Amino acid sequence: MQEKANEASEKLQETKEKNAQKVHGKGEDAKEKLQDVLLSVKDKLSDVKEAGENFQEKVSSSDDKEKSKNKRKIKGVNQIKKATDIKSSTKIKSSNDIKSSTDLKTMGS
Repeated sequence: MQEKANEASEKLQETKEKNAQKVHGKGEDAKEKLQDVLLSVKDKLSDVKEAGENFQEKVSSSDDKEKSKNKRKIKGVNQIKKATDIKSSTKIKSSNDIKSSTDLKTMGS
């Protein structure tokens, strides 16, 4: 009986070690794949950044031409509304606050 218990214990230990090796190996594979994906994302982001910089240069150079023509400029980062600048739901007019045609003054009034 003791012999069978020892044998089962050894098999369990061997299986445990095999599984640990498999998990470690798969972990390494996953790590390598993740690094490859991150590198490709980094490359793509650098391409996007470069394209954005080129676009900004084109906008800036065309902006100088447009200033002389008095055309509307593209908003800068400082001119864009923040979340704190946007009206909250309590500041929006309700249907009772909106003027109707009876509230408007006529020419004779």
